[in-house]
Amino acid sequence: LRRAIVTAQIAFTLILVVAAGLFIRTLSALLARGPGFDTSSLISFGIHPLRNGYSPSEATRLVRRIHDEIRASRSTQASAVARIQLLMGGSWNNPMTIQTSQRIITDRVIHLNAVSPGFFATLGARMVVGRDFDERDLLPVREGGQRVAIVNEAFVKRYLDGRSPLGARIGIGSGPDVKPDVEVIGVLANISYRGVREEWEQAYFPNSPQGFYEGANFYVRVQGTPKAAFESIRTILQNADPTLPIAYFRTLDEQVSRSLNTERMLATLSGSFGTLALLLSLVGLYGVMSF
Repeated sequence: LRRAIVTAQIAFTLILVVAAGLFIRTLSALLARGPGFDTSSLISFGIHPLRNGYSPSEATRLVRRIHDEIRASRSTQASAVARIQLLMGGSWNNPMTIQTSQRIITDRVIHLNAVSPGFFATLGARMVVGRDFDERDLLPVREGGQRVAIVNEAFVKRYLDGRSPLGARIGIGSGPDVKPDVEVIGVLANISYRGVREEWEQAYFPNSPQGFYEGANFYVRVQGTPKAAFESIRTILQNADPTLPIAYFRTLDEQVSRSLNTERMLATLSGSFGTLALLLSLVGLYGVMSF
């Protein structure tokens, strides 16, 4: 009976060790792959002016002022703003209508975001084909501007495979009244949106910094140490409004780490249980040999 129990313990231990190995290998692979852009020297923070008593016009001026001062700072290499924060599980989702030689309705929602010009350059994300947003894309249509978007490689592969993505027209929604009047001007290499474990179809639209009055997520590529940049950015925020709460303030390396909390917890727990089971098996085996 003791031999049978020890044999079962050893088998259970092997299962736990294999499971721990798989979880650790998954975590290592995700860390090695990363989010598809360079996270070193990259800082992100968020503010929500409307939640803090600002009117839309006041919030617009505040975001614009903060953005201009951060870009002018000596510790800043590049800076941009996004409506939705990356790598923290949230997203703006909608089905889309695509018009090329035929009208296509996406079979699942697309992850969308609105970003300021220079966002992808700030991240260090690669444009596969076409161009990035520029200031001309912020002009209203009545002033000579045009409605444009950038999609990622996963979007092209799933819905435009075999067709040229540049010049394709898209629209948000899936109803028959949706007008696909937004022109695709570029294709972005796949980057992580909700988290590094997920690849999904994405579409991005241009927005000016003052267009993020409801909530602004700043991405700042810094020179020097992140600690010095933190102090510089905090000074800018204090000068803009000493009472303004900061929703979060961290490096992108920290955000990547946070987005992998589940995998890290599973790897740690399975490793701990595997170690405990191994110790119990050794004790059992010692007992059988002594007997």
